[in-house]
Amino acid sequence: WLLAAGVTLALAGLMGRRVGLPGLWTGVWTCWSLLGLLLGILLPGMSYLFIVPALAAGICGLALGGSPAGRTLAAVLPTFVAALLWFPILGMFYDGLGLPALLVIAALLALIFSTLTPLMSGAGRLPRLWLPLGAVALAVVCLVWARASQPFSPTSPRDIGVIAHQDALSGESRWVVRSRPPLPPAMRQAAAFGKQPIAPFPWSPPAARSFVAPAPPLNIPGPELAVLADSVVGGKRHLRLRLSSPRGARVATVLIPSEAQVESIQVDGEPMPVGGGGKRGARPAQRDWQSVINHTVPPAGVVLDVVLGVTQPTDWYVIDRTFELPPAAQALVAARPRTAVSLQDGDVTVVSRKVKV
Repeated sequence: WLLAAGVTLALAGLMGRRVGLPGLWTGVWTCWSLLGLLLGILLPGMSYLFIVPALAAGICGLALGGSPAGRTLAAVLPTFVAALLWFPILGMFYDGLGLPALLVIAALLALIFSTLTPLMSGAGRLPRLWLPLGAVALAVVCLVWARASQPFSPTSPRDIGVIAHQDALSGESRWVVRSRPPLPPAMRQAAAFGKQPIAPFPWSPPAARSFVAPAPPLNIPGPELAVLADSVVGGKRHLRLRLSSPRGARVATVLIPSEAQVESIQVDGEPMPVGGGGKRGARPAQRDWQSVINHTVPPAGVVLDVVLGVTQPTDWYVIDRTFELPPAAQALVAARPRTAVSLQDGDVTVVSRKVKV
């Protein structure tokens, strides 16, 4: 915010030396009107963010432009209108996108602060010089303070999620901790984690990395994918499958490799879009997998009707998930810092099974 204000004030100071308040006011709000017109063509739903302040400026200019004090007020009031429209949105940008949104926020703030440019026309040499320098200096102080402060706190926690994973075929159990490096020392001492994070699962996205450590045997049954019918019609393979979780997990996932060439999927007779969908549908999980996720698996399981473009068997994964950890995870969870929580799904127990279908 301060850098955006500093840059805008510096440019406004340079322009204010040569152009008076009416000229700067006209230039600023003409640009806002043109941006509103452009967005009205390209993105009509967003055009009000520019058109409403520009209309407010026009009304204020007509009503208050007859005196110097009125012209100053006509330069200030539209800025408040722009701020009322923009500031709530800018706050949500950071909440939704995090650090990558800062450059976008800074650029939009500079645009909003440009509405104050007309006020710099009557400013003397000292304000034109020291206001931008003061904003930049304060930004540097805030940057140094931010670097010296702890990045996380109980009110702004770090995401550290714990997953208890068991391979149903081998019986191997692992702790998978979803965290950016470095792993907190207390958690590293609670289990034999590797020095560096690795791809935790065969179906993980290329950039996904987690810390992994051996865990005591979970001894829980894995999900099952039973073939009820298998036929080839017109060169297409038609499968009827039953997905179930013997341990009673309500969330189960089937991952189908891309080489299987999925053409259609039905879950209990309900068609699911291939390559997209909601929580209880099919969506592209990662680069090489088509996933079918069901968040309401009944005890008897669900029936999947799948049509594939290839007829030869392929390796699939079936996974179920519960939103709790086994008792053996208590020490690991207790070692998680107070400045960290598990976001999104929270701590979960996952059992996976590789199947040839």
